[in-house]
Amino acid sequence: MREGRSKSGRKLRTDSSILGGGVASFPHTVEEVSKDRQLQEELREWIVLSISFLKKQWPTELRSIVLHTDEPYLHLHFYTLAPMQDGVVMTDELHPGKRASYEARQNAAEGAILMKVLRDAYIKGLRDFQHDYYVEVSAPLGHARYGDLQPRIPFSQVQAVRAQER
Repeated sequence: MREGRSKSGRKLRTDSSILGGGVASFPHTVEEVSKDRQLQEELREWIVLSISFLKKQWPTELRSIVLHTDEPYLHLHFYTLAPMQDGVVMTDELHPGKRASYEARQNAAEGAILMKVLRDAYIKGLRDFQHDYYVEVSAPLGHARYGDLQPRIPFSQVQAVRAQER
């Protein structure tokens, strides 16, 4: 990507975000899955649906998907690489919020309200991404949209509870 340029035609910065990454978590622990055949089948289906969803979101940009079993909850790490079109590196294509913000910029009028429009589009893009994941992956498997909605507690308390559980 050394020869890549930004959309404005400038040389791409050395610290430009050309690699995107994310994590999708399975809602059951490794221990629970290892003991339950039904959860093992659900895990397989979740992996298939997740891969299908990611390929739909980034048809040519998706480069790697790795299943991690090294933490209490199973999860997939996925990585995308910014595409290049006619020497222009399309960095905004990787991030759903940036993609929505870029599209809003094309349709918005100039002025003081522009930043609010872009911020709102960014947030909506991320919410739409999460909603689409829920509809295409989680809902078919019967996974809840929201957790227990427990009040937030300080991370130091979370660490203390985890240490005590161990």
